[in-house]
Amino acid sequence: MTLHNVLDDKDCRILYWLDTDARMSNAALAKKAGLSSEVARYRVRRLERDGIIKKYFALIDVTKLGFSSFRVYIKLQGMPQSVERAFTKYLKERPDVGWFTFVQGQWDVVLIVWARDVYAFEKFWLDFVQRFGKHVERHWMSIFLQYVHLNKRFLLPRESKLRVYTVGQSGREKIDDLDVEILRALSEDARCPLLELEKRLKQSYKVIAYRIRRLERKGVILGYRAFIDVSKIGYNYYKVLFSLHNVDLRKLEALEQSVMRIPNTVYVDKTIGGADFEAEFQCAGGNELRSIIERLRQEFPTLIRNTETLEYYREEKLCYLPPLELGLGKKKK
Repeated sequence: MTLHNVLDDKDCRILYWLDTDARMSNAALAKKAGLSSEVARYRVRRLERDGIIKKYFALIDVTKLGFSSFRVYIKLQGMPQSVERAFTKYLKERPDVGWFTFVQGQWDVVLIVWARDVYAFEKFWLDFVQRFGKHVERHWMSIFLQYVHLNKRFLLPRESKLRVYTVGQSGREKIDDLDVEILRALSEDARCPLLELEKRLKQSYKVIAYRIRRLERKGVILGYRAFIDVSKIGYNYYKVLFSLHNVDLRKLEALEQSVMRIPNTVYVDKTIGGADFEAEFQCAGGNELRSIIERLRQEFPTLIRNTETLEYYREEKLCYLPPLELGLGKKKK
């Protein structure tokens, strides 16, 4: 099953533009898709109803808010379905868990946890192992330096343009309670209209619009994206861990640029304690992924030693809002 067996060209355009800028107006989206506003709205609602679009979220640079990103790979053992349900519920409800997916490969689960420092992360981990430790066979932890988001260009390969969103910029930004409330609202629904935000936050829509622009200008909000379940459109989601040798900065940068030019690339990760090089791809099956890896091997024969592939088959949670507390300061106009 391929993309165009599930969606037609108009659906692909809608998904591409909502993935690239989920906050664009309905009129702008309709124009991009070549549809009337009414038909575009109907198609969006259908994509939502069918579970292809799961939500719309603000992409927040958590490092600007003083958080680090800790990643944990977990191999499970002896977990009955009743415990798996409790395990899933626990991780989905934890505000410090930003991403959680089930995996096929040598691991069963991957988590990303937002924490102020290693001590806050330790607090999360101790609570986790007290609840589920007997079902953990082994784990592997690393800390993100950066992760680079790329828009889903495979949705519109002939017309798409690369858009890059990098989480992990330098410098922390000050925010207040109103900023926190705006970030929460846009994390729940990035397409929420200003007038609805005005009612919810009890602030003038002009003030809210100004605050959103300021959060964007400061790099706290990097963009607005759709959480798309690619499994429902005939695509699989893969992580590839590259083991390298003969590494120098020039070769590594060339590999990164080559990977980023591939339309199926959706993330490039830079970590402490992870693989030498990491990238994530959404492909129409394993053959397409193998073709990508083989091309990279041919392009970088003296750099790529070997690769390991994981498949993310059930994304349970995606949210870039770290656990921000209120009481950060007086709301400014």
